[in-house]
Amino acid sequence: MISCDSKILGSKLDTDVHTSSCRLAFEGQILLPITSEKYKTEILPKLKVFKIKEKAGNVERANNDYELIGKNMFKKETNIHLFEGFKVVMSTPLSTTGAIDGPFGQSGKFKIRLSEPLSEEAKSLLGGGKKKKAEDKVSGSEVVEVRMTFKKYLFTKKMAQR
Repeated sequence: MISCDSKILGSKLDTDVHTSSCRLAFEGQILLPITSEKYKTEILPKLKVFKIKEKAGNVERANNDYELIGKNMFKKETNIHLFEGFKVVMSTPLSTTGAIDGPFGQSGKFKIRLSEPLSEEAKSLLGGGKKKKAEDKVSGSEVVEVRMTFKKYLFTKKMAQR
């Protein structure tokens, strides 16, 4: 019988020393002995094991003073509603924050609700509500990047921000 005050040793040293595969050796304290055969559905979802994920895209244009349209962060088939309310940060020259407000159309574009109104400089940079055509863009113009960092939990389908 394994108790919570037991120490555990683990290793994976049976691989060839000259290969590029990982050889492991570790030790630790047992926090919760798992004896149930249904551990995948009963115990693992209760563990808060996550990976930090980051998505990046670009601001396409400003819709109004408080709303931007973003692109290149999600695939066409992604359910953007799962990310609604997640905070995003824009790169310079905007250097402002906002939150995902939902999808924009069917192509993977999304709306960003800003926490404060755009400055006049930012409006002129982003086109102030008008789609920029390829011939209207000035060569060397700055692309405003959008970044979103979140936690993706491994044993559930949940995502959250810090």
